[in-house]
Amino acid sequence: MEHVERKLTAETAAAAKLYVSEVEGWVVDECLQLHGGAGYMDEYEISRLYADARISRIYAGTSEIMKEIIGRGLVWTSAEGLR
Repeated sequence: MEHVERKLTAETAAAAKLYVSEVEGWVVDECLQLHGGAGYMDEYEISRLYADARISRIYAGTSEIMKEIIGRGLVWTSAEGLR
């Protein structure tokens, strides 16, 4: 909704991307563990989901970059509060 109203900040977008990519990775990893060794075989969909989850963390921007953007926003907000 913030995007439609043109109120979406880079920090909010980075926080959302970081959260979603981390949760996706955690969920798919748990599912892979459930399938055991068969989860690594290309015949199973979980294998493709795992590979997609790993690469989506890179495509969306690495977690470290997202944390950097969020941190930069926190610093600027704190600095503005000191004025």
